[in-house]
Amino acid sequence: MVRQNAMEIEVERRERIIAPLPLVWDEIDSLDGARAAARFHLTWGPLKWPLDVDVSMTLTAVGASETRLDCRGHLETEHRLAARMRGMCSQIVEGHVQGVVHRVKVRAEQRRLAQERLLH
Repeated sequence: MVRQNAMEIEVERRERIIAPLPLVWDEIDSLDGARAAARFHLTWGPLKWPLDVDVSMTLTAVGASETRLDCRGHLETEHRLAARMRGMCSQIVEGHVQGVVHRVKVRAEQRRLAQERLLH
């Protein structure tokens, strides 16, 4: 039986990172590994509603100096206001996934550039 207030949101992003796979893994490790959970508190008037977002990342070597990052954010809740707040919840999950992907990409590419400058 499907509950009327149940809501599930899934967001996926893929990003090309110009850095070798081991270097990108080092940056993900600095973000506590390939899986992460984030808790947000959505406040609407006097109501406070915790949102738990699960984020998973997969890395694939595209070449010796390029990596593909696939990132997935997932939110599932049965809160009674879920259906009314779907748009806002989608924005929260989307923003979190984009933020994680951006941080990994920028850190890994900056580190690659720094290593290249040290070698030349």
